[in-house]
Amino acid sequence: MKLDIMKLNKKNIINFEVDYIELFWTLKNYKEIEKGLDSDNSNFRVFKWYTLEKSDNIQNYQYKITFWKKEVPVFAWYLWDQLNLYIETKDYFCVYGSAFTLMNLNEIIDFINENLFIDFWSQNYIKEINKKMNEKREEKFILKRVDLAIDIIKPIDKVVKNFRKLQSKWSKFFDENWNIQTYYIWEKKNTLNKNLLIRIYDKIADIKQKEKQFLYPHYLKEKYVTRIELEFRSELVKFLYLEKLLDRNYIFSLFTSYIQKHTCIFENIKWKDIRLKKLIKSITVQDLHSRQLAKQRYLNTFLWYSRKFLELWTCPVHILIKEWIIADFTKRDIWLSIVDWILDMKKYREWLTTKNIKYLFTNNQENDKEGN
Repeated sequence: MKLDIMKLNKKNIINFEVDYIELFWTLKNYKEIEKGLDSDNSNFRVFKWYTLEKSDNIQNYQYKITFWKKEVPVFAWYLWDQLNLYIETKDYFCVYGSAFTLMNLNEIIDFINENLFIDFWSQNYIKEINKKMNEKREEKFILKRVDLAIDIIKPIDKVVKNFRKLQSKWSKFFDENWNIQTYYIWEKKNTLNKNLLIRIYDKIADIKQKEKQFLYPHYLKEKYVTRIELEFRSELVKFLYLEKLLDRNYIFSLFTSYIQKHTCIFENIKWKDIRLKKLIKSITVQDLHSRQLAKQRYLNTFLWYSRKFLELWTCPVHILIKEWIIADFTKRDIWLSIVDWILDMKKYREWLTTKNIKYLFTNNQENDKEGN
């Protein structure tokens, strides 16, 4: 691949951060926490400043507990399972990338220190690492994975032209329009690669696809944002101290040392030049409308395609029902709005549908309270 020589400066960098963490540890008092998640009515409960959600039927684990903050998933904890007579998994905790938009790294590490504890397997694993390193390891957390991400205001095709092909395995991911959206360097499968994976992708497209505009409103002001992620896997991070991630100079040196053989675009950048992304708590009310605007765009697009279906091919409602893309309350609303075997659209829009009954019931309760 021919290099299109490009050297970045601090104006090109929109953010650099730890973007994902996994570690082998156990959640404190998880049995007590679990009791509040096992009722027949709900698998949710409040825990400190978080809403917890329990999910069963998790492959290779008994269940998963997701921690939500401001309606955003920030953490998850997985309880080990016995797969067969000889193989069992290990408890592990992960910090999602969205957590770093709502919290700073100090808060996240404080949460880990306060709410997780070492298990028997981790104790033995630490002893093995100490023997290899010939030192006493005071850091108790066993890291499984750490992602470092940098966001640059450049188009993805121009960024990729500045990466040497080398002998590493490359792969590409295409979007629905067959545009290249993500490049991978090195093997993606964990079983074949326990060291490092590099991802290069269009961050703007990723934000819109995952409907995360409300988390990254300031990114949408840019024409291009390309993210470069280094995923440090088990063999590289097992010797890494969790608290060391707080050292910005260290993590940027770590990032550049592993990427410099692939590209030289960061040669003029120092860690002090890099701005931290604005946290969600500093976003203005106007910025928060970006998610609603995105939903309205999707709705308008959906209606446009629906009319074209009706004009040129078939009924869009028929397609959705045939594919069973329909909510339970919609099925009930249709049933309630049938008059003489015909769907009464006026009744469906205005009368005794599930949503309207709930609204009337709530208002009647409030009126009764005021009357009393």
